[in-house]
Amino acid sequence: MVKKYILKKNNNEPPLFFKLRDKFINELKPKSDKEFALLSMYSNILVNMVYLKCRYNDKTEKNLLKYLKKIKMNNMVK
Repeated sequence: MVKKYILKKNNNEPPLFFKLRDKFINELKPKSDKEFALLSMYSNILVNMVYLKCRYNDKTEKNLLKYLKKIKMNNMVK
């Protein structure tokens, strides 16, 4: 049986941001606590890049892109 990870909403996090983070993590289906923590971190980076127009170093952005390629990016931001 696969463990279901539950993402907790950050304090004062807009519902739109939480929805994107939750969708990102659920699509990738983390298999361990360590992977869940890593995907949670990348979900925050994704929100910052999409909604706040933040930029990160090349390595971080390439890693995020690697995860996004694994999932259907269609409708991810909707």
